[in-house]
Amino acid sequence: FPVNGFYTDIEAETIEPHIQRRFLRMSDIDISAPAYGLPVSTMKAFTEVESKGVGFLSSGDCVILFERHKFYDALGREKGSAFALETANKYPSICSPTRGGYIGGQKEHDRLNLAATISEIAAFLAASWGLVQIMGFNYKDAGYASVESYVEAMKESEKKQLDAVYNFIKNNPSLRTAIIQKNFNRMAELYNGKVYADLNYH
Repeated sequence: FPVNGFYTDIEAETIEPHIQRRFLRMSDIDISAPAYGLPVSTMKAFTEVESKGVGFLSSGDCVILFERHKFYDALGREKGSAFALETANKYPSICSPTRGGYIGGQKEHDRLNLAATISEIAAFLAASWGLVQIMGFNYKDAGYASVESYVEAMKESEKKQLDAVYNFIKNNPSLRTAIIQKNFNRMAELYNGKVYADLNYH
């Protein structure tokens, strides 16, 4: 056990290969961003702006935000528009043609879990996951073959969450160009949509 709550440098170096870190260090971006051909300072700013600082809640659960309008869309594609509308009438807090219903924090998992009782796949697709909140329906761009494998990886560590961000950028050339050129307005628009200015993302 560490003395006074801290490991010495030698102790830290010794145990580092044998532990699984869930949280990033800023030095991780110093190493990983250049490997993807991306500017370090911009990726640090991007990660800070697009996240709430961490990829996990105090409970240990992955940070998520459940989007009821995306659940409505995914449910419609999976089970038909009539079923989606019926679900929206029964559970408007988790299924609706319009965005909203956010509770935040741990309670977003309550919304996700309720949606999963109706369709786990649609629920996974309708939530944003991890440090930089990539939507479940973007799992392929994030580097995964299925939304289930994407979700499992996001639950493991911020490193995997960051790798998903790099894959997403790699698979979206316009975003990658905006990041390299440090075109912050274009970056924010491509990542957050047309409302980016209202939310001051740029």
